[in-house]
Amino acid sequence: RPKDADVLTIGSVNFTLSPNRESETIMGVCPNNCTKNILLGPIYVTSATHYMHLAGRKMSITIKRDDMLITVTNEPTYSYYSPQVITL
Repeated sequence: RPKDADVLTIGSVNFTLSPNRESETIMGVCPNNCTKNILLGPIYVTSATHYMHLAGRKMSITIKRDDMLITVTNEPTYSYYSPQVITL
């Protein structure tokens, strides 16, 4: 096929939030050796969404490529009740 489309979910599923803290940073890492066997050829990301149930208040996605940090998404006011699909 000349073009395929798919959905890929990447993220941390096992983490613990400390009680009585104003905020906490959770960092999920997906190293390139994790995805290089399933993502063959060029990949074009067209959109992204954040999903944190009721635990999250803000979230961002950053890609590290060739020692450069690329911010893909930045949602400073996350709401479980009105999820945003960020078109890239």
